[in-house]
Amino acid sequence: MTFTEALRMNKPHGCSQPNQPPLASRPRQAAEKLGISLSSLDRLTKRGDIPVSRVGGFRLYPHEALVKWLNSKVNN
Repeated sequence: MTFTEALRMNKPHGCSQPNQPPLASRPRQAAEKLGISLSSLDRLTKRGDIPVSRVGGFRLYPHEALVKWLNSKVNN
């Protein structure tokens, strides 16, 4: 399975440990993790307020960057 195929199926690709969470999430999963709606995530992304990476045609939200972003909002 290629990286792109794994992304389309929302499955981790090449994880060395089966219980290890993925390094990044697709938009729907990122919104669920943050407890916000997908439209709110889209709005934050378009404003440049939330960290996002683009790989091919996919928007990926790195787990560590989301945690850091959320902590910065809580501490303000």
